[in-house]
Amino acid sequence: DGIPVPDPTYNQEFTDIGSYTVKIQGPKPATGSTTLTISILYDLRSVTVDMGPGATDNPFTGSDVYSSGLDQIKVYRTSTKTAENKLTYNTDYGISRQYADGRTSSKNFEDAGTINVTLTPVSGHSKYFGDGDEPVHPYTITPLDQDTNYTLDDKNPEQITDAIFKETYNGTDQKPEDKEFDGKVKYKGTPLVLNKDFTVAYSPSSTVNAGKYTVVIRGIGNYTGVRSFAGAYEIQKCARGTIAAERMTT
Repeated sequence: DGIPVPDPTYNQEFTDIGSYTVKIQGPKPATGSTTLTISILYDLRSVTVDMGPGATDNPFTGSDVYSSGLDQIKVYRTSTKTAENKLTYNTDYGISRQYADGRTSSKNFEDAGTINVTLTPVSGHSKYFGDGDEPVHPYTITPLDQDTNYTLDDKNPEQITDAIFKETYNGTDQKPEDKEFDGKVKYKGTPLVLNKDFTVAYSPSSTVNAGKYTVVIRGIGNYTGVRSFAGAYEIQKCARGTIAAERMTT
């Protein structure tokens, strides 16, 4: 199960990936021998990685950039990208991914951010030779940032003729409750979630006095950009004597 070596000048070449057992035996009449195992592996530190759809920035869509499969990330053993040089995913190498900011809540890699791709060795086929950190291959999902795509209660700012949120003056700072925004803020018709996809501010910021206020929607997370909706919130005047009556009964 080995290759006898008849003299010191004998050479045997191994070029294919895999493990080989070599038996080295001295010339007759000697009977001693030794056995060596030789492994030939791809060096993942020197391969060429083609990121496929991740080679350019991708705007947030709610889907994984590699929804069709991680084999869209192509790996070649040299800089020459030919079929002969192409390695096979899950046979010659594996892939791991992680958000660059370390978040763990987005396990499906659908949210905006920078995602680091690292090749992982496969036993008997590949490893990292040499010292140093394993190379990282990043790609980016960018937040949506077109301000004009935000609507409030299915209205653009110029379509608001009557306040969407209303309170009655009571002498204190009043703002709409969070639940009042459920389903009302959308981006291209997609409902957004308060404090996950957007935040709300008011102008003026102090909402005590009766009058109309501007509601300011600011995208966060998978969304960026700001859109203002003038007159979307109104504190209406109270009936005469209401405040005084309330103070007398408290």
